[in-house]
Amino acid sequence: MPVFMVMLSGLLIHYLAMGLLSLAMPKHFAQLNLDPLVVSEQRLLRASGWVLLLAGFYPIIQLWGAATGTVFGLGLLSLAGLLWIVLFSLRPLIAMVSLAVAACLGLALVLIDLFAIGV
Repeated sequence: MPVFMVMLSGLLIHYLAMGLLSLAMPKHFAQLNLDPLVVSEQRLLRASGWVLLLAGFYPIIQLWGAATGTVFGLGLLSLAGLLWIVLFSLRPLIAMVSLAVAACLGLALVLIDLFAIGV
């Protein structure tokens, strides 16, 4: 898989993870003007955010190796966090739409990567 697609998939997965982790906090979830966050939903958002945070390193480390991939992964994590903070602070509903788009595109790129290994 090309380097651009690997970095994009890592960025999208990290973006999704940062969004889920921030939405697990009741203060940030209240910005969406939805029903209050239930404890089980909060735990699910937090757990899936942490899993995706770790999973975002997989394609990057697979491409660059452990030492360099960790550095690139942390850089993409910082970029994803910055993008999420800016977008969620200014336009929370647009940030939620971008979260759904990031989930779909990130999953598609990871699936392309998994099925392209045998090619």
